Amino acid sequence: MVVARSEWMTVADAAAQLGVTPDRVREIAAAGRLEVLRLGPRSTLVSAESVARRLAGAPGAGRPLSAQGAWSALLLASGTTPPWAVPTRYRGVPRRPLREWPKLMSRRSRVRRVRVLGALRDRLVEQPGVALGGAAAANHHGAGLVVAGDDPVELYLPPEAEAELRGRRGIGWDPVDPNVVLRVLPPLPWGGLLADGVVPKAVAAADLLDLGDDRSRRAAGELLGRDR
Repeated sequence: MVVARSEWMTVADAAAQLGVTPDRVREIAAAGRLEVLRLGPRSTLVSAESVARRLAGAPGAGRPLSAQGAWSALLLASGTTPPWAVPTRYRGVPRRPLREWPKLMSRRSRVRRVRVLGALRDRLVEQPGVALGGAAAANHHGAGLVVAGDDPVELYLPPEAEAELRGRRGIGWDPVDPNVVLRVLPPLPWGGLLADGVVPKAVAAADLLDLGDDRSRRAAGELLGRDR
């Protein structure tokens, strides 16, 4: 029998995509909810199509992850394991269809839109603890997007930094024409995870997918090595 490798995967690979243990994959297969090919008493392959169907229609598919879950999935997809994550639980989440990402990852930050005077905006971008997101971060990771000068800058910052900004002059909150999108981080033990001042690749992709336009979706897919 000739088996096309693109159509089948190992139990371990299926477990990684689904975010479960290999034993759980075997249980799901035994219940008839995954298609498998048994090559011998100790060799089993899982249908890639049945894994994709389960990801697309899994209970909770498209529901927002918790803030911790969203960051676990996004950091794992960027090649970093945060200290709070359970890799087997979240590693498969980023493989869900890209159309689900805006809702799935929506709790990664609390969004505030502001209008900031030019000089203050430049200082804000360089402030310690602030990480660049959005299209600028995507370009840092190789997206090659053309960014207009009047496009809003997206910045991730801790809650205490937002509180400090509220006491500054030169910032208009919730304006009609914002030039900065503040993404306030959840209270997690960040350590040095955002220390280089730019969010990881998968986070930048999530920012692009929030925009919803075709150009941004294509760029996000390229960052993630996916087309849908």
